Amino acid sequence: MADKIIETLGASYSNGNSTDDIKEEIFTSLKQYFENKSVLTEYIFSSEILSVYEYVLKYINDNEFSSGLHEVLDCYNAALKKDSEKTLDIIIAGHETFSEKENMMWTVRKETPSNDGDLYDNTMSYFNYIGKTLEISVKGILYELYALIGITQEKNIEYDKIRKFDFGVVLNNILVKDYFKRIVKTRPIEIKLSDWRNIAFHNSYSIKGNEIICTYGKNNDSFRMESDIFLMHIHQIIRAGNILNIARCIFVFDNMGEIRSKKNDKVAKSDILFRDDMLLNRLKIFMSSQGFLVSKAEANGAEYQMLIYDLVNESKELGKKNLKLCLNEAWSFIEENTISISYYDKRSKTLEIFKINREM
Repeated sequence: MADKIIETLGASYSNGNSTDDIKEEIFTSLKQYFENKSVLTEYIFSSEILSVYEYVLKYINDNEFSSGLHEVLDCYNAALKKDSEKTLDIIIAGHETFSEKENMMWTVRKETPSNDGDLYDNTMSYFNYIGKTLEISVKGILYELYALIGITQEKNIEYDKIRKFDFGVVLNNILVKDYFKRIVKTRPIEIKLSDWRNIAFHNSYSIKGNEIICTYGKNNDSFRMESDIFLMHIHQIIRAGNILNIARCIFVFDNMGEIRSKKNDKVAKSDILFRDDMLLNRLKIFMSSQGFLVSKAEANGAEYQMLIYDLVNESKELGKKNLKLCLNEAWSFIEENTISISYYDKRSKTLEIFKINREM
């Protein structure tokens, strides 16, 4: 997804749009989902907001995505309105878990399956992908939302106990309360996300001719489908995961000030670190928003070497100044004390090769 964001931003700059033009386009696309418009403006070029923007573009013609995103956000915001203290405590309680899960999902996302092999290979790769995605990423958000539904309905919530429930139990309880039916169940074969997770984890499927046969549940219920119907359901499962993750990201950004100001020893002492390649990815996305394309970035001996194209700055000196500001974030994840930069313009003409040293 990062490559797509960078490609989109690069194309926009190449078409003559300015940074302000791009900022306005992103704001216009996302403002309907944010309660706090000022935080959207402040963080509009963060990698997280740019990722949200890319997903919104991806699903721009999919009404199920937009309506689902609004439905999940409404749940978060209703709980906040009912009891902000308890709601934010639940969000903060999951900080360390969600951070670690994001590290895990980085690997999963790099293994996104394609439809290039035969039916056996495709089926196995898709089930492997959705099984990991549902377990690592989706399950935790649905547990959180179930707790928030309880707050909205003024129930006595014990979030630690909820997180120990079976996935299927939580999903059934959410459906009983009439939430998220079009998100957590696929169509036309109505199967819950928790059952899809179990089918994937237990490999309880087989292939007969052109059909995939799946078995699930305590009663060993089964259903069969051809590959085109299977891919339709895979699309819905992946879309559901994207809706849930993006909604949570938006809600956290919307309430970032309050979340940061709350006293919480567990969060303050958390030693979760994001992987270096994830941090580099975020830097590449941020730099693309400022008109810089990072073509290469790697350690080489005592230096960290980067090859960068400037898509917007006509003045070399202005470009270097802006580039140095953008690269300030790089020091958080590289061990070398020097970044050696090969600096090119958008026509691949070398402007300069220079070094930036870490400030001791």
